[in-house]
Amino acid sequence: MSEPELPSFESSAYRELFEATSDALFVHEVDGRIVLVNARTCTMFGYSREQCLALTVGELSANEAPYSQAEAAEKIARAVAGEEQPFEWRSRRANGQVFWSEVALHRFQLAGRVYVMASVRDIDARKRMEAELRESETRFGTIFNAISTMLAFTDTEGRIIDVNAAWLETMALGRADAIGKTGKDLGLWTNLEDRGRILEDLAGAGQVEDAEVELMMGGRSLPARLSVRYVEMQGKRYNLWEIVDLSERKRAEQEQEQLRSQLIQAQKMESIGRLAGGVAHDFNNILLAILGFGELARDEVPKASPAEEYVSEMISAAQRAKELIKHLLAFSRKQVMKPAVVDPASVVGGIVPMLRRLLGEDVLVEIVLAPGTSAIRVDVSQLEQVLLNLAVNARDAMPEGGTLTLETANVDFDGSYVSTHADAVMGPHVMVAVSDTGVGMDATTRGRAFEPFFTTKEPGKGTGLGLSTVYGIVKQSGGFIWLYSEPDKGTTVKLYFPRSEEAVEVTTVPTLHPAPPRPNTVVLLVEDDEQVRRLVTTVLRRAGYTVLVAPGPREAIEISDSHEGTIDLLLTDLVMPYMNGRKLAETITAARPKTAVMYVSGYTENTVVHFGEVDQGVNFLSKPITVNRLLEAVARALQDPPK
Repeated sequence: MSEPELPSFESSAYRELFEATSDALFVHEVDGRIVLVNARTCTMFGYSREQCLALTVGELSANEAPYSQAEAAEKIARAVAGEEQPFEWRSRRANGQVFWSEVALHRFQLAGRVYVMASVRDIDARKRMEAELRESETRFGTIFNAISTMLAFTDTEGRIIDVNAAWLETMALGRADAIGKTGKDLGLWTNLEDRGRILEDLAGAGQVEDAEVELMMGGRSLPARLSVRYVEMQGKRYNLWEIVDLSERKRAEQEQEQLRSQLIQAQKMESIGRLAGGVAHDFNNILLAILGFGELARDEVPKASPAEEYVSEMISAAQRAKELIKHLLAFSRKQVMKPAVVDPASVVGGIVPMLRRLLGEDVLVEIVLAPGTSAIRVDVSQLEQVLLNLAVNARDAMPEGGTLTLETANVDFDGSYVSTHADAVMGPHVMVAVSDTGVGMDATTRGRAFEPFFTTKEPGKGTGLGLSTVYGIVKQSGGFIWLYSEPDKGTTVKLYFPRSEEAVEVTTVPTLHPAPPRPNTVVLLVEDDEQVRRLVTTVLRRAGYTVLVAPGPREAIEISDSHEGTIDLLLTDLVMPYMNGRKLAETITAARPKTAVMYVSGYTENTVVHFGEVDQGVNFLSKPITVNRLLEAVARALQDPPK
């Protein structure tokens, strides 16, 4: 079938249609030479009609890859071959300005010759708008992901369309894991009633402002402030969710409330102390008169007479009252004290035999005396009274028996600790702690524990002055006291005294120096911290030990398997990647049953025993490690390895 021919270029109807179109139209030969243009071509490209007829199609191109004359010729060849696909092009005006255009090439035949008609539409403004839109979207995406507040777009069904980086980071999810899911799918709602309430308010008012909820994000419960509002995008309605993490604010509020409660308690104790001190001081004088005159009266009345019995009972009652007054004076910090610089570890160690006799066989007394505990300035007899009072209280809290633990250690308080503990003072202190495994206390009891005459014991079984005496003695010694207790979790009372740089005025417990190791004693050291590993290796080798060093459990097992000789001691960190110290010890001792084991950890022994990491009575060394402590602990482990 032959190709239809168009009317002559000179046809008036064709010319009128050709000139009326809003696109630039020009007809050119197959070689690109222009033979006819409309008025729009001249205005679009900035040439006169005569100038246009002297040009080729390629000369109207930007002449920059891939919009060159050669590429233009290729486009024409395809059109002549019948491929008439519109395409975007970079065209050039007479003044050199390059602009975006949309071009369509159509082959046709006229008077037996093949021509190509080009239809060109200026789309430069549209392309600029598209570029600006892309830039705006990029800018929006940058800002969207830079905002620290968690943001999420959802459709009206609650499915996630997009979330920002803060949301993904908090949820510990990748974007692909979130898109298309609902908050319910992701387990976001701790309480589904909150979700229902939020959606109901959103449907009614079109927005929700500052609703406080609990969300489950990143595997943890998160207090959050939630706002939701409708937004329009591309003609569709979406929900924009704004989530603010309130964890830090809640924590700060709790700390402020805790500090406020502590301050109120401290002020109350101070007021009670002033009152008790005033009453005790005056009443003590009255009692002295009663006792003095009572003694005189008893000397004057006939022996074995009813009067002598009455006076003796009166004197006995006054003596008991005097003991109460003594406690009140201790609480009010007005008793006479004879302070001396003492070693607290020595005081604690000295009172233990008496405590064991006092508490009975069903209460196990343990002591944990940190090496190098500094000296403190206290009245020794008063400190012993404090320990005795705390031990008696602990015994009463363990009617079926239990464990009483006495500890000493050096501590340093910084500003962050002092800011949340009303009585604390910055600087170096010594801690003396008494812990029991008894019934514990609830919050109300803890708040009143140190008040004079407050007791939870049955009538006639306590004066309520034991802990108040402890409080007064510690305060009068320049220290402070802190009580930790929960129902059924036992009680720990920590006494903090300022460290003294003066020489100790009493006999201290001598430091034990371990004997040199026997020749060829081999220690397998397993420690993932490089500095600690170097320190321990150096100390042990200088002391005469042969040390095999492993940075982790895998290497330790390899060394144990390949070492031909004996390994006398496995000295291992407790918390390590891949395998903890306990599992490592089980693995190595299964092959080497005569190898002793000693654990090292930043936690205390009581902590790791409580959480089942190690058994009671194992060889254990708590960080930080000092030379003497390390050598003593290693020597002890080698001399008396656990069964």
